[in-house]
Amino acid sequence: MIPYGTFTFFLIAFIVLIPVIILGFLGKRSYIYNGISTAIMIVIIFASDKHNLLGQKYLSAQLFCFIIYVIWQVALIMYYYQSRQKKNTFTKFVTIMVLSILPLAIVKILQSSWLGGHQIHFHESKLIEFVGFLGISYVTFKSVQLIMEIRDGSIKEIKVGKLIQFISFFPTISSGPIDRYKRFVKDDLNDDFEDSLEYLEPLDHDAYIVRLNFTGDNTTEPIISYMTKTHNIDVNILEADIKNTKNGSLGFLVIHIPHIS
Repeated sequence: MIPYGTFTFFLIAFIVLIPVIILGFLGKRSYIYNGISTAIMIVIIFASDKHNLLGQKYLSAQLFCFIIYVIWQVALIMYYYQSRQKKNTFTKFVTIMVLSILPLAIVKILQSSWLGGHQIHFHESKLIEFVGFLGISYVTFKSVQLIMEIRDGSIKEIKVGKLIQFISFFPTISSGPIDRYKRFVKDDLNDDFEDSLEYLEPLDHDAYIVRLNFTGDNTTEPIISYMTKTHNIDVNILEADIKNTKNGSLGFLVIHIPHIS
């Protein structure tokens, strides 16, 4: 089914998303249902009457290619994220980037007119009809920008579950936009810190506003008490938040230090 191409698709998407909308109005969320609804919509998007298994259109070849592709990208990104902290070389960065773009490059070559009548066929169909799933360009660019942000050090933490949700987020598969990982996961914490700074009074030349992020056991550390006692400085708490997730605690503090001698 072509996403957003028929009224039926919009109707199915609306029905699937009704619980999400209701939970949103209640200020709640269900990660389990979000995952289930995404899986349902992806299966529908990649359904095919022609290229499938066991004659079931919802078990399409493109669906399995998409799953393999997501596993490939997640493995590359998590490997680079974890190994970069120990050794972040330019060679490793380029290698990961090339491997990430490789599936898209293969698809584009198979789609190219360069092959002419030499297109590779599989079961009387062009191979590209099996492996060139809808939205591979958008998904690849999302992965590439995430790898670049990891390289720059702007991504401090990546969870496998969130990464899979980010890559497979169905509304952006077919037509974008290319979202950023930091924006995608910002709902876990109130992340409008930079915007809120615009409404603060101008600071003195020796004053600072600092945001402290915490994860896991660090969320219960008495950091403010330590700062005031050890360094003898005044601290004003402007904003704070903490949330408990199945992966652990997340929290932040926005503090104002009026003077540092």
